[in-house]
Amino acid sequence: MNFVMRSDPHHMAEGVAIDARIDVYFMVDLNVNTLAEGAVILYNLDEQKNLPIDFIYKGRVLAIQPKIPMSPLMHYQVQIIGGKDGVKDITGKAMPDTYSVEFYTADAKGIKPPVLLSPTDLSEVRKGPQFSWEAAADAYYYELEISKSNTFDVLVWPTERMRIFETSILPNVLYAKGGHYARIRTIRSDGARSAFSKPVQFMYSGEEQSQPEAPPVDILDPNEAHIETLQQFFADQPQAQGLLFSVEKTSPAASSVNLPVAGITQIVIEFSDDVDPESLTPDMFYVVDEKN
Repeated sequence: MNFVMRSDPHHMAEGVAIDARIDVYFMVDLNVNTLAEGAVILYNLDEQKNLPIDFIYKGRVLAIQPKIPMSPLMHYQVQIIGGKDGVKDITGKAMPDTYSVEFYTADAKGIKPPVLLSPTDLSEVRKGPQFSWEAAADAYYYELEISKSNTFDVLVWPTERMRIFETSILPNVLYAKGGHYARIRTIRSDGARSAFSKPVQFMYSGEEQSQPEAPPVDILDPNEAHIETLQQFFADQPQAQGLLFSVEKTSPAASSVNLPVAGITQIVIEFSDDVDPESLTPDMFYVVDEKN
């Protein structure tokens, strides 16, 4: 039995807004407890990564909202996990198969990617190239990516997200011989991202580069004389005192129950050492009301 009736956007829809909500309509009532984290996935097929989402189920409709805007001009897939460990209806029957719907996002409005000036497309370089581009209107910073693949699923550079505030950069890259691809996008101060620029392909034909080998380290077998010397050295070192302190007791005592509400006028915390009063601020302490 099929659980899903339809989705909005529909399968293979194009021009979906980057902040769009995805609605999935069901023909049966779902057990909301089976809609746990990991049962509903929004996946960027181009960049091969998940996007963080919020979702809510009401009236046989599952509404999925990305926590951050989707990237423009990208291919996305929504997956709702089926099978014995997946989504179930209120009778306990499992959705037979994983449901998926794919769509393509629209270009971002009012924000365009910069144009890469160097290296030029289909060029050959013998040393690591300097990347430069035209400044984009309303740009706060830029994100440049270099990969051996035109899908950019594995990046040569950067290894973690990097903000570039200038219009040129010489990345510290250990290039392997062969083809490479580069692309760039604009990010505004409000966090809005442009689509990536059209990839530029260049051929690296210089020296094969690799990480320098670490010098060998001589490891000596310990002997009794060495051990005694080290033990004496550490025994002679002054011990730092008072660097750490802890809570010694509280009033009311920790884990107390059935306390008279009217009888609690203050909560006292005693430390094992003196505390600098100026280091304490009201936002360091909380009283949490929790029902049993």
